[in-house]
Amino acid sequence: ERHLLAAIRRNNTDYKNFERLTEVYTALARIHPQQKNDWLIRALDAARQAVELYPGLGRLHLKLAKIAEMLGKTNLAFKHYTHTIYIEDRYRRQFKLMYPDRAIFSRLGQDNYQFAKQRIEALRDRTTP
Repeated sequence: ERHLLAAIRRNNTDYKNFERLTEVYTALARIHPQQKNDWLIRALDAARQAVELYPGLGRLHLKLAKIAEMLGKTNLAFKHYTHTIYIEDRYRRQFKLMYPDRAIFSRLGQDNYQFAKQRIEALRDRTTP
């Protein structure tokens, strides 16, 4: 955490440091169940920063959605799962246009894609307009 925060102070426009910080805080939430909520809140803030810096990267939205769901923020989780699928679907469409004879390469990965779709369906009825 300390080293990533120092790296962010040196360059606060690199989404990768915020993404790594998200992973560190998520791991700390698993390791320290007594402070789980506090670490997840920090992870959520770091994930939001990463998404703000690179809004077109689906995996960042997926990470943010998972953390939001762990915190019980259903609307936020639903929004970012949905955005994850939106980004991946557009990427796949563009890939087909550019490389019609190739098998689709997924930036998100098929497992993560299916997971996000399943979470959207599971959360659809639990969100408030």
